[in-house]
Amino acid sequence: MSLPSVAIVVIQRERYSPTMSCLSRLISTTRYPFHLIYVDGNSPKPTHQYLQRMAKRHLNLKLIRLERHLRVNEARNLALAMLPEVDYVVFLDNDILVEPGWLEQLISCAEKKQADVVTPLVLEGDGQGPAKQIHIAGLKMSLKKKANGRQQLCQGQLLHRQPVPKHPLHRKSVDGVDAHCFMIRTAILKAINFDPLVDEPFSYIDLSLQLKEQERRVLLEPAAQVTFLNPQLDPSFTPTDLALYQFRWSDRSLKETMRYLERKWNLCPHRSGLGDVYRWTIANRQLPLKRAATAPWRFLLKGSKLSLCPEWLREGLELHLQRNPIQLNALAGQ
Repeated sequence: MSLPSVAIVVIQRERYSPTMSCLSRLISTTRYPFHLIYVDGNSPKPTHQYLQRMAKRHLNLKLIRLERHLRVNEARNLALAMLPEVDYVVFLDNDILVEPGWLEQLISCAEKKQADVVTPLVLEGDGQGPAKQIHIAGLKMSLKKKANGRQQLCQGQLLHRQPVPKHPLHRKSVDGVDAHCFMIRTAILKAINFDPLVDEPFSYIDLSLQLKEQERRVLLEPAAQVTFLNPQLDPSFTPTDLALYQFRWSDRSLKETMRYLERKWNLCPHRSGLGDVYRWTIANRQLPLKRAATAPWRFLLKGSKLSLCPEWLREGLELHLQRNPIQLNALAGQ
């Protein structure tokens, strides 16, 4: 009996710099046979040259490159258009380090439990040692009907920021998956829309709501583990990361995606449930600026995250720090 076939699609999340660590760990650690597709949106010369070398060295690696930044679902759809005939597809962000046996465990869970989608236990760390804590163990998600006929999204990241457990967790059903890493059965891909109008940090919400609406079987397999190189813990920002980072978390894109999701899922405009994600994104977007700035500027950045701060003031502050070459160059030494 032949093994179930799988393709792994790697896309760029918010930085280029983790790419080498991600791919080298993926290829050296994963023993299960797989096809590999890497979608490269305008990576800088060192990363691009590394990817070209890897594609020549590993015949199972197919490289897709465009000379511009890509929204995450656009990147996923580019890969799906070149997908070989396989039973499963794993979508993996380029800031994920896989752990031994991760793929075998995902496939075993899907086969034994007839799962449509399987998510691993996502840990988080800085890449310099053991994972620090749990990032997410699946999602709890629901839509609450409001009196005006619209809906409010209720969601939670399971075990978020909890210590790495000393005893193994148990496999269980979850409402949705985080976009960092998940495996999906190709038989259901025609029913799933990786909406090109949806970008991070909302792509996991749109996908999870589709899975829930279609009553798909979604499981957490904690025996499969991966580590997210969280930029809050991983200090390896480089100046070449900033263009992608600012593109991914741009305020304009965030607001456009929020408004689009409110229409798509009939969410209440002022109580959509997306506000917490938006506020997290502001803090995440400011992270490299905060690290490079001097103390007075860090104080101003902290104040700009308050709800009372006008948007024009926050945007002006961020733009000033982004254009300051001395402060941006300081990242290279951190």
